[in-house]
Amino acid sequence: MKHLFSLVLLTVSLSLFSQTTPYVNSRGCVVCDMLTAGATFNLNLNGVTYTYTAVDKPLLEAMRDNGNNLSRVCVSLVTDMSEVFKSKTPLDSIIIHFNQDISSWDVS
Repeated sequence: MKHLFSLVLLTVSLSLFSQTTPYVNSRGCVVCDMLTAGATFNLNLNGVTYTYTAVDKPLLEAMRDNGNNLSRVCVSLVTDMSEVFKSKTPLDSIIIHFNQDISSWDVS
């Protein structure tokens, strides 16, 4: 409950300043649709600063293929998630090997 209150407070605080900067929405997802792919930004969540990268589909797929950490990407610029995690071949199953926290992704 304390975590949820902190997230709501952070969301309200960021919303009051401007909607032209990345923020955390009411569902706890990071939103950055006003940025360009490759832009990085910092968010302070519960006293810890995290660096995020705004990605579009090609950048997300490149980061996935390179084995980058995808838990700190903002996917607001991705308009089509189809086949992002589909296996390239039966022997190269990305789905089986992908196990990262994507709870902050805004896929609405």
